[in-house]
Amino acid sequence: MSSKEIAGVTITPLLEALHKGGEAFIKKYFNANTEKGDVFTALNTAFASEGVYIEVPKGKVVDKPIQLLYFNDRRETTCYQPRNIIAVGENAQLKVIEVHQNLSDAATAILTNAVTEAFVAKEAFLDYYKLQNDRLTASLIDNTYISQEANSHASVHTFLVWRRTYPQ
Repeated sequence: MSSKEIAGVTITPLLEALHKGGEAFIKKYFNANTEKGDVFTALNTAFASEGVYIEVPKGKVVDKPIQLLYFNDRRETTCYQPRNIIAVGENAQLKVIEVHQNLSDAATAILTNAVTEAFVAKEAFLDYYKLQNDRLTASLIDNTYISQEANSHASVHTFLVWRRTYPQ
């Protein structure tokens, strides 16, 4: 994971946040507002091994978007299970751009089963952009769950761009 330091903002790999936060982190954030009967969310919960935890403190305005880049270059059939947890504090603002892209020239099947849980506090703003720029052999299942407090704003924008793989 590559990151640039943003004063006061926590950006850490999800597994690190789970280990550091322990049971309290899990109870507060993990599956706190997901659809309990959704099979794909359950599958992600069982197998999530990558993803990110972002926490923006009260009153902090993050000027530029934070990009989450999920690239893969595997040549064999693969299933990814990324999980993101985003917490935006009271009166804080955040924009996130999440990108999924297969870089391999191989025409193998890629399945990404992504789950994002966002917690948007009172008077906070979250704009979330998701882009799948992929080959026709790739599929993305994406569940985004948002918990909002009074007078908060959260929006999710999803874009799919399919690229055909031609023989060289």
